[in-house]
Amino acid sequence: MSDDDERRNYSDEEGEDVGFDDSDRDDDSEEDEEDDEEEMKRVRDGFIVDDDEDEEEEEDEEVVRRSKKKKRRKEVIEEDLDDEDLDLMEENTGVKIRRPEKFKRLKKRRQEDSDDDEESGTRHDALQKIFDDEDDEGMDDRGGYEDDMDRFIDDDEDEDEGLDDNRHNRREKAPVKPRARRAPIEGLSEEVWGEWYEVFGDGEDYAYALGKENGEDNYYEKKPEPRLKDVFEPGVLAERMMTDTDEIIRVKDVPERMQLRPGIQADRILTDDDVEDEAYWVTSQLNETRRGVDQPAFQAENVNSVLKFMSIELMEVPFIEAHRRDYFTKVNGAELTSLLSREDLWYIYDLDLKYRSFLERREAIKALTQKMEINDPYLNDSLVKATKLEELTDVSDYINLRFSKQIDKTKAFKRPGAGGAYDTVKRQQLSGFIKDFGLSAREFGTNLIDGNKRFFPEDAIATSPTESAEKLLKDGFTSADRVISMAMNMISQELAVDPQVRRAIRAKYESAACVTVTPTEKGVTVIDELHPFYPFKRLAQKYVRDFHDGQYLQILQAQSEGLVKVEIKIPEEANYLQSVMDFFLSDNFSENSQKWNDLRRKVLSSALKDSVFVLIERGMSEKLRNQAEEWVAKKCQTTLEDKLMMAPFVPRGARFDREYSARVVAISHGAGSSKDAIQVTFVDDKG
Repeated sequence: MSDDDERRNYSDEEGEDVGFDDSDRDDDSEEDEEDDEEEMKRVRDGFIVDDDEDEEEEEDEEVVRRSKKKKRRKEVIEEDLDDEDLDLMEENTGVKIRRPEKFKRLKKRRQEDSDDDEESGTRHDALQKIFDDEDDEGMDDRGGYEDDMDRFIDDDEDEDEGLDDNRHNRREKAPVKPRARRAPIEGLSEEVWGEWYEVFGDGEDYAYALGKENGEDNYYEKKPEPRLKDVFEPGVLAERMMTDTDEIIRVKDVPERMQLRPGIQADRILTDDDVEDEAYWVTSQLNETRRGVDQPAFQAENVNSVLKFMSIELMEVPFIEAHRRDYFTKVNGAELTSLLSREDLWYIYDLDLKYRSFLERREAIKALTQKMEINDPYLNDSLVKATKLEELTDVSDYINLRFSKQIDKTKAFKRPGAGGAYDTVKRQQLSGFIKDFGLSAREFGTNLIDGNKRFFPEDAIATSPTESAEKLLKDGFTSADRVISMAMNMISQELAVDPQVRRAIRAKYESAACVTVTPTEKGVTVIDELHPFYPFKRLAQKYVRDFHDGQYLQILQAQSEGLVKVEIKIPEEANYLQSVMDFFLSDNFSENSQKWNDLRRKVLSSALKDSVFVLIERGMSEKLRNQAEEWVAKKCQTTLEDKLMMAPFVPRGARFDREYSARVVAISHGAGSSKDAIQVTFVDDKG
């Protein structure tokens, strides 16, 4: 039987089963016509064959027969496509054939009426999805395309003349939205689905065109979601704590105070060895604060426990004081003694910040020496022995002078400074003459640190300084005095930056330096007995170690106003300088030795007075200023705490167990003039 005969017989059979007549055509013609078209489409596609249909003879059971007709069982089969069919489909590759809207209603109706044949309904829905789209049913907007399948449906419509013209309108095509390849459909094997996908594609071939037609440019580009910094100004985000940094602080499981500590790396967690070294350093600093106080010294093991909580576990002081108290509490029977107070814990917290800054600076210097491949045992030893930021500065100055040439090679721009002149002298072959001076800066520093003369200068007794300098005239120098001057300048710089020399002089200043204040001509007249600066108008040699309050801040204020002059000196500086020179001079009494000693005195005096003393005095002044500021801040803290901890006012005779509301009224008539307004202020217990 041909396909056309089969379709005609099938259409006639459907008409006889349903039993259409003129009276009920308006009600049921559209639904049955939908059934006819669907069934013809199934036969046409070659995927479904019909089983036997149950028919009833009684006219009064027409609705039941129509329902049973819809419950026919179907079986999915695979039918090979011939070459002609494949050629036809290849012409339409990428174009989806959409079923009319009436197929949707038919599918919905069939699903509702086919409750007892779930498998058949599932296969039916799966096949319909191949040609179905959720909102659009055609392709007229894509160039008015009409394939053979559409003509097949039109031929079927010609046989049923007289149907409502809306059936044709419902088949009008609309643009197809692009969509991704569907997952394998239940009821269809992977092989069948692969054939359909190979023929029809995934519907994305013309998506770029459809996107523009639907007003959806760049359909495939996933536009990034707008960020807050793209909408708001940076200042607004920072004010409301909505920046990227604030988000990191919120996400990280570390107290915000610990993350925002200034001058250190927030993610730098100290190791156990670092904490142990820090414990000894912090303990020494704490014991200096108790110098002269009748209290037991701090123990490094107690400080070590607290530092581990701060530096490794990143705990805050209030938490440590409340929940880790047993680590710094001494138990003596029933008596408990706290070895660290709350003030001590906060001081340890501040010292931890200083030590972290010190540690990062030291690591930066180590990284620099490794980068420049400097192998200097004396430098490495000085770096290990450094315990203060000032001593790290000494090491840094030593590197800048002695290895300035290597540093310039590692920088994009050369650094101007003393190192340039030093290298110039060094290149001019002065090493032989410098050896005749006797001790090197390193040997002199060792004598000074030990307080003992371990190294002695070896005098060139046979020659004087002038005779030794004349030997270098052939190397390009114009005169012997020029050679001596350049050599003395070079030795003076080496002495001034030597870490051991600076450490010894600094230790002397810390123990013996005094502050002297003298009034200027302006200060003599301005500072009288009632002036706040009168207590230190003529301050004479007050030891640096005796400053424990905020007086030095007042001294600096008076100096800034031009009322006083401030000096930090070692008492009898000339005698001290002579004692230092003894570690550098020769003990010989020959004429040439005395000439060499004269040059040594000039070199050492220039290095100490013009460089080392000035540098250390400036550092001592800065240290006194910091100590005074800390004292003032602590006094402000104590005063504020006393005011906050003060109990509410209670009149004499009042009882705490009774409700009482304190009320105060203050009346003021201004300055007492009749023109001044009278003001009344009432304050209750809540302020």
